[in-house]
Amino acid sequence: MEILKILVPLSGQYAPEDPVSLDAPALQSAVMLAKKLNAEVEVLCVINPARQEADSWIDWIPDYGLDMVIEGLDRQGAVRRRNARKTFETHVAPAIGIDGFQAAFVESEGDIRETVGAAGRFSDLIVVASSQSQWERPFRPILEAALHESARPILVSPEVAPASVGHHVVIAWNNSPEAARALAAAMPILRIASKVSVLSCKEKDDEEDSADLNAVIAYLGMHGVKAKGTQIIAQKQRPASEIIDAALSLEADLLVLGSVIHTRKHSLVYGSLTEEVLKAPRLSALLVP
Repeated sequence: MEILKILVPLSGQYAPEDPVSLDAPALQSAVMLAKKLNAEVEVLCVINPARQEADSWIDWIPDYGLDMVIEGLDRQGAVRRRNARKTFETHVAPAIGIDGFQAAFVESEGDIRETVGAAGRFSDLIVVASSQSQWERPFRPILEAALHESARPILVSPEVAPASVGHHVVIAWNNSPEAARALAAAMPILRIASKVSVLSCKEKDDEEDSADLNAVIAYLGMHGVKAKGTQIIAQKQRPASEIIDAALSLEADLLVLGSVIHTRKHSLVYGSLTEEVLKAPRLSALLVP
């Protein structure tokens, strides 16, 4: 599978203390990857209609207060729309047409989760901004929709735009079906990477080596990807942070991992590497649901 279309859903939010869009790192990462992959970028701004959003509150908001709430939501939506457009014009538009790069800004009205999920299904990769900042929390539905509704790989950018994405890729490997799915989904990026490492984490008291790095390296070689293996010994009960530390020590600019989700609860497994990456993103991460 090729990556020909990259979707970037925007929150349209700005950090109050610093007038820089929180979406900027995602857009910059998407542009860098699109140029490497010869892919086009679609930047999506979703506005939930105020009346539709307020309908679920009607039972507990007095009639005399509902109009004020709707007016406030309309103003907020207009601000988000302007911010999203401005961010696109600043970080994406100047690159359009250079070396064949193509991108478009799309506005859509509707439920954020449903709209992002539907658009994601017709994209090859979704790039989202980090949700670490408290100002991003109201727009966590963007990330959740990408994870649960799109069935597409998701690249989560760190809080600060990285200097590169996909130059040195580290694959977090634990011999699980999730890791195998992530390996396959990341192949287009792995083929263009300058360096690829396969990282496994062995439990401190585990005598068996459950992650066969040689098998992974051989499989990648069949696909034209030259890789090296690295194994670390976990010192903690939940070694997720140690895996990220190891990737950073290898000077990786992208970590590939399969996301671990509870099927029934549809939520991230506590203590998982996925949860750690989303809680405090320190480098770009490619999650594959």
